[in-house]
Amino acid sequence: MSNIIFDLEQKIMDCWSVVDDIETLYAQILDGNVEPTTDEISNVLLGMKQLYQYKFSQTFDKFEELCKEHGKLKQTMHNFDHHGYYRQSQRHFDVEDLDPDKRSWYYDGNGVRRSKVDDSTPSS
Repeated sequence: MSNIIFDLEQKIMDCWSVVDDIETLYAQILDGNVEPTTDEISNVLLGMKQLYQYKFSQTFDKFEELCKEHGKLKQTMHNFDHHGYYRQSQRHFDVEDLDPDKRSWYYDGNGVRRSKVDDSTPSS
């Protein structure tokens, strides 16, 4: 996942080069030896538009990849408790199993499960 983060950072930083490209065009228009024509400026701007559409699209793709990896990591981390131990699959209990006062049965001193209604017969 860390490579994806660095790749995303690189893509974002690469998008900042639009500022340098605009500065280059600006300098050419004002200070260049040959002043570009309106058509040349239009072509440069259209080319920059397409180029940065690609760059931003690739950056967003990298962001989506990062989100997917984060989701997978989050799911994996959900399998661990706050101490870092892997959680066993949770066994589902009825309330009756968990609350001794609500049970209709109990274990006697010999480990035999007996019904509270009739103490003489073991329950199954």
